Amino acid sequence: MAELRGRKQGSGPDVETSPIRWDRVAARSRRNRLLVGLVLALAGLAAVIAAIGIAFAGKAAIDPSFSPPILANTSAAVEVETPGMGWALVPDNRSGARGYLERASVQLEGLKGDQLVPRWSIRAAGRASRAGEPVPEIASEPVTPDSNADHLTLRQWVPSPVHVGRYVSRLRLTTLDGRTVAADIGSPFFVLGRDCCRRYETPTFISRLPRGWHLREDFTPNDDDRHVTLAIGPFNNSIDIDTSVIDAENLNKSGLFFQHVQERGLAEGYADYSRIDKRVWQGPDGEPIVEWSYRVEGDAFTNILFYRGPSGFAVLGRSGPSHFRETRDLTRLIARSLVAKPVAGSPRAVR
Repeated sequence: MAELRGRKQGSGPDVETSPIRWDRVAARSRRNRLLVGLVLALAGLAAVIAAIGIAFAGKAAIDPSFSPPILANTSAAVEVETPGMGWALVPDNRSGARGYLERASVQLEGLKGDQLVPRWSIRAAGRASRAGEPVPEIASEPVTPDSNADHLTLRQWVPSPVHVGRYVSRLRLTTLDGRTVAADIGSPFFVLGRDCCRRYETPTFISRLPRGWHLREDFTPNDDDRHVTLAIGPFNNSIDIDTSVIDAENLNKSGLFFQHVQERGLAEGYADYSRIDKRVWQGPDGEPIVEWSYRVEGDAFTNILFYRGPSGFAVLGRSGPSHFRETRDLTRLIARSLVAKPVAGSPRAVR
């Protein structure tokens, strides 16, 4: 058998063959595996580079001046929240112009001691209704991270756009020379706009009402010497101004008392009643102002109750859930705009 090693039988003479080199087979197999691994690693690296390129391209689409810190041990991430209605403070610490309070969360890495400038704006989202020009960008005071891993919460009041429509809140975080370090745009939200409302006057008060809304009741007399103004909006939402001159029986009762009475009645009368929130603050004449939002029978309501001058007021906004936020903001705007007139014979002196 030993004589047959290295030979194979055929039809002709015996032919010499080489012994099988298993070590070479193993080496070739290892080389092939290494080549496959290298190809997969290169493909993965290419995918990462492509993903980074897409991310940078997205940032550049948001802000053409975006300049990412390539291969630097720094990073910045911005997350813009949906703003709420806010009021600018004038020098005597009273509220002035109406606008929106923008908010953002910022995560910074490797930027300790650097001065960064938050630049805020509100811009039309898609085809806003008569959106016009965006609000000019407002630069806040520079912020300086205290550490190389710092988290900041930023806030800035921005004046309202002129026209009603859907807008987005935008923040750019830049260096002092204007290079964008990070930027973000928030979710679309409804803006009332500075031209949203018109002057409305009755014998006992002056206020604002939304332009173009149908006035179903125009200071209409109701029970208990009340008068009601009811305006209907485009989404079947509504604003109701309910007022009456304060009589002697209710002279020492505040809006907080009437809110308690009304909420108790709703909770007892409707199984699906639920409170959204409730806020109480002091009005300009020292009386408490109560803002109370709730849900009942599929609709959302905001009721603002207060005394102003010789009269008591309830400004009630109603809408479906999808338009609750904008109707609540409008309810706040109208309540804030309301100015009471003197009423002859009232037991309460005008303050």
